[in-house]
Amino acid sequence: MPEVRASGYRWRWRLPDSVRVVADEHIRSLGEGPPGEGGVRRLALDVVGAGRHLLRAELARPWEVEPRRSVTFVLVVTTPNE
Repeated sequence: MPEVRASGYRWRWRLPDSVRVVADEHIRSLGEGPPGEGGVRRLALDVVGAGRHLLRAELARPWEVEPRRSVTFVLVVTTPNE
């Protein structure tokens, strides 16, 4: 997910109990960009159990209550025999 850390905006996640973050990192843009240039937020998730899982990401500054932007994902996990 695109993220410009110098702006103060970071992605925060609203995840169900069945999903946990195992890796969360900011990757700077490639190349010789100026200081404060954006990058991307990369996550690795561990999902426990089959079913539909609602994941919500909010782009916000830590001190602000309302996010600037929000995105919702539906993750559908099936067992190998389904």
